[in-house]
Amino acid sequence: MNDALIVVDNLKKYFPIKGFFFRTEGYVRAVDDVSMQIRQGEVFGLVGESGCGKTTLGRCLLRLIEPDEGSILYDGTDLMKLGKDQLKKMRQRIQIVFQNPLSSLDPRMSVRNLVAESLLAYGSTEHLDDRIVVLLEFVGLKREFLWRYPHELSGGQNQRVAVARAIALDPKFIVLDEPTSALDVSVQAQILNLLQDLQERLHMSYLLISHDLSVVQHISNRMGVMYLGKIVEMGGSDEIWENPLHPYTEALLSSVPNPDPDTKSESRILSGEVPSPINPPSGCRFRTRCPYVMDICQREEPQLIDAGGQHQVACHLHN
Repeated sequence: MNDALIVVDNLKKYFPIKGFFFRTEGYVRAVDDVSMQIRQGEVFGLVGESGCGKTTLGRCLLRLIEPDEGSILYDGTDLMKLGKDQLKKMRQRIQIVFQNPLSSLDPRMSVRNLVAESLLAYGSTEHLDDRIVVLLEFVGLKREFLWRYPHELSGGQNQRVAVARAIALDPKFIVLDEPTSALDVSVQAQILNLLQDLQERLHMSYLLISHDLSVVQHISNRMGVMYLGKIVEMGGSDEIWENPLHPYTEALLSSVPNPDPDTKSESRILSGEVPSPINPPSGCRFRTRCPYVMDICQREEPQLIDAGGQHQVACHLHN
């Protein structure tokens, strides 16, 4: 794909489980052989249940968590091969907005110093206060917020500060790790509109991690569905929303409330418990909860195949 900004190939991250005398007794397979691409200027949504590996994948892309295997290309540069100094320079172009702004902002620092921190780290000292004011205005905050502290701000205002800090160095790729889940419903739409506006104005690419499928469908160009460390379906957001191919995706979409009282929607409740990522099922990892399970599902692990129109699915039903 010529316009790909991020290319992930066979990425793996296993967390060791330590037992007596710190011996490794097993691994949590948080991200297990994931390949994906994010294009220039697009929003790629990533959805799935809690514990499926979404956040781990997002942090691996920035090497906030070190992957075990695979490659991560940013505009042709393999991030896995960069040393400490090279990675620091690259962080000007790749940033993250965390889920809970209060846990990501230092309570002892004013808004001015929080936003200035990254600029000072990269030697951008010229007209510093003026640049900070412009950044705050970009995210809808006035100059009077400069000397306030996180505890003096609302959740939405703190998240706006976090966004201002993320865009301070003019990045081209930002990981949005559930940026609205810790906010009131009334504020969520404001933050989403802000992020969408900034993405269009600054020509950035996003990886949007979220539990809210309707949000992902609204703001993203393409989306991927994760289950137990693997991407099981990937394609255009509208295409997946209208024509889900994987049984897991069908179940997720059926759980989204329909605001139209005249439209009857059938909710597909998944049976069984989510398997442990320490010892996932053989073959298809979703087979223990799938209503369409077949014999081959136990023997062979399905691979992502092209289902037409750049829509990919990992399911034996479509192989």
